[in-house]
Parts: sequence; structure tokens; C-alpha cells
Amino acid sequence: MMLGYPLDTKYFRPPNDPDSEYMWFAAQASAAAPTYFKAQGVYCDGGLVANNPTLDLLTELWEFNIALRGSNNPKHRILRPTLVVSLGTGLNIMEQHMDNMDIEFPDSVGALIRTVNNLKTLLKHVVELSTCTDF
Repeated sequence: MMLGYPLDTKYFRPPNDPDSEYMWFAAQASAAAPTYFKAQGVYCDGGLVANNPTLDLLTELWEFNIALRGSNNPKHRILRPTLVVSLGTGLNIMEQHMDNMDIEFPDSVGALIRTVNNLKTLLKHVVELSTCTDF
């Protein structure tokens, strides 16, 4: 198994022996998109929030490195990613025109109608972004 950070720290203890984990299981668990595939144990895809979790991974690594710097332990070395593999079930492609989505506090009936319509447009785009695939 490929790990993102060392196992010899007090900040991270793996729940299972790394030698007993398999890449295919990680890929299957990360592709367990709700309504498409069953959850894989306690894991299911975060595609409804982050279609491409690469930024989340890099943020976690950055925060982990900050914790290592704060520990002042010479055994801990700062980690820099050399390769990221992102597997998923969809693409985040928005080719259509984005309608007006200004949300304002309405001060008139006309503004209330615009705000309600813009909220519907925003909700429509959120649904499209969370369910878009390239099939």
C-alpha cells in the first residue's frame, strides 16, 4: 500500500496493518458514489461535496506538515507530494451559461421574487455539479 505520511508518529495511528490493505479496495471505496454503488464498509464517495478530493488531500498533507514542524522532532521530515492519483465517477464540466444567482436580502416584493428565483437557480446548479458525469 502507498501511504501519504509516515506511520511512526504519535499524530497518526493506522486502524489496520498497512501491509494488509490493498489499492483496489481504496479505489473501490472512493468510488462508492451514493445511488450508483453501495457503500464499502464505512466508506462512501464524497462526490456530493467534492467531486475531486485532491485539494482536500493536499490540505491534509499541508496541515500534517505544520504539525510536524511544531513537534520539533528531527526524526520527522516534511513531506512533499510527488504523485497524486485521483479516481472517481464523474467530471466537473460546466459548459452552459451560468444564470444570475445573486442572493440578496429582499426589500420589496420584486426583490423577493428575484431572490426566490435566484435561489432556485443556485439549487439547480448545486444539483448539476454534484451529479455530473461524463456518461
